Amino acid sequence: MEPHGQADSQGPDAARDEEAVRGDADATLDSIIAEFAALSDHATDYATAKVDALRARFRGLLAGLVIRLCAIGLFVITVGSLWLSTLRGVSGGLEAATGRAWLADLLTGVFGLAAAWAVTVLYRRGIAHQARNRVVRKHERRKTSHRRRDRHAPDGPFRRAA
Repeated sequence: MEPHGQADSQGPDAARDEEAVRGDADATLDSIIAEFAALSDHATDYATAKVDALRARFRGLLAGLVIRLCAIGLFVITVGSLWLSTLRGVSGGLEAATGRAWLADLLTGVFGLAAAWAVTVLYRRGIAHQARNRVVRKHERRKTSHRRRDRHAPDGPFRRAA
């Protein structure tokens, strides 16, 4: 004798229900796979866009670097040629004043070295002065923030730290 529940589940209606459930599961699985494929496509598009943006930024930086290097080169050439013209003029003037070409060249070289030394010293002093000012401003900011913080402290800075 068959139990009552088994007889009902073995009928033709049960087979159709089972196929419908399988069909729904296959449709759900297909939609999930389609969603993951779409998500994968979006992720690929995003990554490609980011790589393209980085390439464009790198090209822009490289172009800016090349332009700056060319500008620096032109500046150095211009200043160098002006410096040489000035030295030739000084040398010609000293040669006319002293009557000796070697003395004019020697004095021009000494004046040129002295000028280069003076510019270097002034430049280094300026850099050192800026560095000192940065350190002083940094410590003043920290001191001000500590004062502001400790002003609201109930016991003051030294008792609270202990």
